[in-house]
Amino acid sequence: MATRAAFVLAAFLPFTAGTLCAAETWSWTTAEFSLLATSRWQATVHAMGRTGHGLSTGREERGGGAVKFRVAPRVWLTGMYIYQRDGNDAGLWIPTHRLLAGAETRVIRKGAAILDGRGLLDHFMVNAKLPYNRYRLRARFTTTRRFGPYAAVESYFVREGVDTVRYYAGFRWLATRQSALEMGYLYDARRPVLGPPRHVIETRFSYDGFRINHR
Repeated sequence: MATRAAFVLAAFLPFTAGTLCAAETWSWTTAEFSLLATSRWQATVHAMGRTGHGLSTGREERGGGAVKFRVAPRVWLTGMYIYQRDGNDAGLWIPTHRLLAGAETRVIRKGAAILDGRGLLDHFMVNAKLPYNRYRLRARFTTTRRFGPYAAVESYFVREGVDTVRYYAGFRWLATRQSALEMGYLYDARRPVLGPPRHVIETRFSYDGFRINHR
């Protein structure tokens, strides 16, 4: 299973160049809360903050919500809205509205190991700029164990080609039946026009205790 999952993750995305020594250091922190979960529907809200320049400067704030609908035993359709503000070196915060739509599927489940795939269309509406699209493909490996590893790779495409490729690895702790904590490392291999690659310390907390309907 591990060999097969590693092959899928390796073949999923093209090789992207980037020098580790030139990379910036960031932190990304996310909190996600489930509001609704039935056998067919899921609804969540989330908030996220990012710091850069050696973890000392706030660079992004965002919040939003997502809805998923199961169309087959292993397939979900998903839609999201995100409002974010990006900070720059001049101290200005630029607002952006994003609409996302796509599908998620369970590729493999064997024992405690799970491999999921996801594809999304990400539509950006930025002040004083023409709207544009970004396309995302992701493969993610997790386990159902109370404490276990996770790994993922996600490729982002724009009209000019590959925008960035992100590689994730870390550990996931199912603290209770309603909450989970993920902590790990992310390498963001961006195309040069976006800046140098990024080393990211990633933390994600999820909680489903606020569900208004769960069955």
